Amino acid sequence: MFELVPPSLNLGETQAHYDLEATLSDEAHGYALLEQALRTAETAGAKNVGLALRSGDPASEIMTLARNVGADLIVLGRRGMNPVARSLIGGVSDKVLRHAEVNVLLVTDSINARSQ
Repeated sequence: MFELVPPSLNLGETQAHYDLEATLSDEAHGYALLEQALRTAETAGAKNVGLALRSGDPASEIMTLARNVGADLIVLGRRGMNPVARSLIGGVSDKVLRHAEVNVLLVTDSINARSQ
C-alpha cells in the first residue's frame, strides 16, 4: 500500500493522505461502469460514443468536456434531490442546465419523478 501526500494539500500539522490502492480501485470501478454504459449505448444504436473519467466538480467537468469535444448537446439524468434540497444547494443537472454553452437535455426516471 502506498500513500500520496500532494504538496499542495499541506495543511500544517494535518496532512491529507490519499490511499493509492483505494484511488486505483475507484478508477477501475469507474471505468467498468463507463464501459457497461458504452456497451448499452452501442447496443441501442448510438454512434461516436466515447469514454471519459474525470475528477473534480461534476458540473464543471461535464461542461469542460463538452466544450473540448465540440459537443452540441449534453444529455443528463436528473435524480435524487427533492425540490427543497435542489433549490438550496442545486444538483449537477441544474448547474449544467444553467451554465452550459450548449443545449442540455434532462432525462428523468418517470417512476421517481412522480413521487417528488
